[in-house]
Amino acid sequence: MTVNHRVAGSSPARGANNIKEKGMKATVFSTSKCSWCNKVTKMLEESEIEVTKIDVAENTENFTKMQDYAGKDVRSVPQVVIDDKFIGGYTEVERFLNRYYGPVR
Repeated sequence: MTVNHRVAGSSPARGANNIKEKGMKATVFSTSKCSWCNKVTKMLEESEIEVTKIDVAENTENFTKMQDYAGKDVRSVPQVVIDDKFIGGYTEVERFLNRYYGPVR
């Protein structure tokens, strides 16, 4: 299942104009029971980044697509791609956003 999420009107912190102006889009490779997937999705949405979630447990095509970005040895979720660039899991996304916003927690 692919789900699009968009949050508008949240209060961005410093540096947010960089992301807003670029209109960044993220793909979160996830599963339906992954709490870290939900947390990273929420963090991205709060940063006003458009999020598409792809459930890798749904079919092998979704899992293969995740591995195309993250590498063939990757079997864990979340795995996040922003603007067609592989970022990594929750921690790597948090670091990526910190460059634009400062601490996101």
